[in-house]
Amino acid sequence: MLFIVSTVILSFSNTKILAADTNEYPDGFYDPSPNAQRIGPMYTTSGIIKQVQENYYVKSGETVEITADGRRSLIDVRYGKNRALTYEWRMASDSEAWHVIGSNSKHLSFTPEKDETYWIQLKISYPFWEFMALLTGGDPTIKYIYSNVAKVNITSESTKTDQLEITTDNDYIYNRPNFFNGQSTYATAHTKPFNTTEQPTWALRDKDSELAYIDEDGKITANVFEGDIYKSGEIQISATTNHNFFDADFLNATKTIQVGGGLNDVQSAVGNEATFRLMGFREDEPLGKDVKITWHRKERGNTDYVDVTSENASENPLFYKIPDASPQDDESFYKATIETQVDRRPYRYETNPAKLLIAPANKSDILIETSIDNNTFTSHEDTTSDLYNVVANDEIKYYFKITNFGKNKIQSSELKFHLIKGSEIVEINANMIPEFQEQGEQQEVSIPTGSLMPKQSVEVQIKTSTPTINKRHKIITQPVFVSHYTAKEPFIVEGSELSLNYLTNNVELAPKNITFEPIRPSDNSYIKYRLPTSDIPIHIDDQRRNKSKAVGLFLQQDTPFINQDNEVLPANLFFHRENHAFLDISEKTLISTSDQFEALKSVEWSHDNGLLLHLNSNNNLVSGDYQAQLSWSIDDSI
Repeated sequence: MLFIVSTVILSFSNTKILAADTNEYPDGFYDPSPNAQRIGPMYTTSGIIKQVQENYYVKSGETVEITADGRRSLIDVRYGKNRALTYEWRMASDSEAWHVIGSNSKHLSFTPEKDETYWIQLKISYPFWEFMALLTGGDPTIKYIYSNVAKVNITSESTKTDQLEITTDNDYIYNRPNFFNGQSTYATAHTKPFNTTEQPTWALRDKDSELAYIDEDGKITANVFEGDIYKSGEIQISATTNHNFFDADFLNATKTIQVGGGLNDVQSAVGNEATFRLMGFREDEPLGKDVKITWHRKERGNTDYVDVTSENASENPLFYKIPDASPQDDESFYKATIETQVDRRPYRYETNPAKLLIAPANKSDILIETSIDNNTFTSHEDTTSDLYNVVANDEIKYYFKITNFGKNKIQSSELKFHLIKGSEIVEINANMIPEFQEQGEQQEVSIPTGSLMPKQSVEVQIKTSTPTINKRHKIITQPVFVSHYTAKEPFIVEGSELSLNYLTNNVELAPKNITFEPIRPSDNSYIKYRLPTSDIPIHIDDQRRNKSKAVGLFLQQDTPFINQDNEVLPANLFFHRENHAFLDISEKTLISTSDQFEALKSVEWSHDNGLLLHLNSNNNLVSGDYQAQLSWSIDDSI
């Protein structure tokens, strides 16, 4: 179904100089052209594609950057012999009439010479050879495109940007040779406040340079690939302002668009829908009779493409829909062609080949949604999949929702997951009877979930009571759904991992043996120091969930020093802190304390401080290895 755009060309000129009917613009500006119209990437009318701002604000003596651009329709390109557009910038001010100030560029760097108001307009021209002129070699008609009139306001101070947002004319640009020149689009920065003097700088990520580049005006142009070279992907556009403010942070905004040959690869699953979309077109865009789209498929193992347009299940020709994907569809390739005519000349574009991948049903038909919650205590680190600071007697709620998105009925099924050993299920959905099997420090829970029709869901809600916790540890469980289809082997679908981090809710002490330097009969020193290996006498893991009360660490010597022959060493242990008196630890002695809301830390002593041994006498000492019993304790009544 092809459409001939035009067979008769009329001669006209679209230049019109206007006298201002208000005081907004000086007399002599041109009537602004409408925006160029397009179907997808194909322009059907000539006009503006990048518009000037209504107002620019620039500090006196500085330069403002102004950009505008136009685009020709397919027929204007055809009868323009692909000649380039010509640009001419015109300016008027409070003291000057309209006159030309720059040409041959879509970009104007304008520095006001006076502190007055300026008006600026872009005039774009291009040749158009009418049919008879083409036949006779005559001169072309010159056509024009005019931007809006921009007002340039002079300010005494710079004004920074507070808000920045990016839009683009199109979210997809083509990187294959095409007749519609769809390899570029413009990004526009929208800033606030309205009188900001800041203008954006544009950039792409370094890795995006393989696919496209961006110029100073925000024009993104794809790198074109020909032949059998196909590349596609997302690129990220970045705009940054506030370069001229040393006391303000840069303001940045980003937006992603796609670059490619027109089609993206599609992944689906057996029994599910698979849909290709012709990119660069609006989803609900009417094509009318001007454009024809055809679809082609190459099945796995074949070398030729076959026209499958008649098999398309979509009423929108921009989409190709396979309603019920099968294993035979896996690794097939699809192409689309765009066809039109301009004044009896046909134009055709063929997209890149796009691959269809079909996953086995048992990997995608079942969705498991999960969440966990501590009904007793909420930690600021908790998420719906991770719980922290779980202690004995906490009530943990588990939620599972399993949905059958396939087209077949599941005849029977069960949900399996793990709890910490000793957990008690205190509440569960009606008519669900769990089974338990111990597996080390965990217990596997199996819950029958019955049959599921297509699109049907089953919800499982369980509340458990946490058992006594003897050590800090973490348990990770990954729920699995075991399902059985008619005449098929059972298969397992895994859900997202759930993790629970357990605490004893106590201050856990791990004391070490304390060794002192040897005692010799000839020693005159009555003080003996620890060996360096005993400077950290105890490791402390403060697992209290509530640390609102400070706690103290206490030490006491319970027995005298006795050797293997039950001989008693005439010595005592003392605790010493710098600039403090020596404390006999034969009674319960405070060693360290925690701060409120802080954990109690492990003990580390310097050589001269901490626990020291005092000899009461060095006469008649019996040789041997002497040991004494110490007891460490925690008390919150300090």
